[in-house]
Order: sequence, then C-alpha cells, then structure tokens
Amino acid sequence: MAGARIMRLGSWLWRMALACAVILCVILALLPHPPQVPGNPSDTLLHAGAFVSLALLSRVAFPKSSAALIVLLLAALGLAIECAQAMPGVGRDASFKDWAVDIAASAIGVCVFDALLGRAFLGRARS
Repeated sequence: MAGARIMRLGSWLWRMALACAVILCVILALLPHPPQVPGNPSDTLLHAGAFVSLALLSRVAFPKSSAALIVLLLAALGLAIECAQAMPGVGRDASFKDWAVDIAASAIGVCVFDALLGRAFLGRARS
C-alpha cells in the first residue's frame, strides 16, 4: 500500500513536522498579541483548526499509537497551554472552553483520519 510505504520512508519527517507544529502552536498561544489571521476567525475556530491539524499529524507520525492515547496527549498539551496562559506575565486569558474545544477537535481529527485514511496509513503499521 502506498500510504504505508510513505509512512515507513518518512516517519522521521512526519515526526519533525509534528514537533514543529506543536512548537508553533505553543508559541502562538503564548504571544501576548498573536498575529491576525485573514478573515478574522473566532478563537474557537483557531483552536479547533490547530488541534485537528495536530491530531492528523500525530496519527501519521505515530501510527502504532492508540487513538485514545493521542487524544489524551493532545488534551494534556491543551491543558498545559491554558495553564501557561493563566500565568500573570503572559498577558493571555485561560479558558475552560478553549480546552474543551482542544479535546473535541483532537478527537474529531483522529476519528476523521481513521475513517478516511486509516487503512492506507495504519493498516500495515498495526500488523
């Protein structure tokens, strides 16, 4: 299968892409004045987009990991970001709603990946 071959050949590349995405998300989440995004989407939509993307990358980067583990780790990342935003010197506001969106978006991202691309990417990895 082409998807499994791509995963084997570039697993380190997917993991590097995931690491870069996590670093970028954390930096943007902790900036006192994050850059404006074209179209001015809501904060909820930005959280959802970030964590769906992280879930998709996580699923490709670590195909042998369970979906529940990926969602749990991304939920922990979201919680860490919200805790950091609660610190006085950061200049951001922590929000339980943002964390809930992070968890939901992570679960949706993993489920969508498994439903649409799971066999191509995960079929051989789990064997």
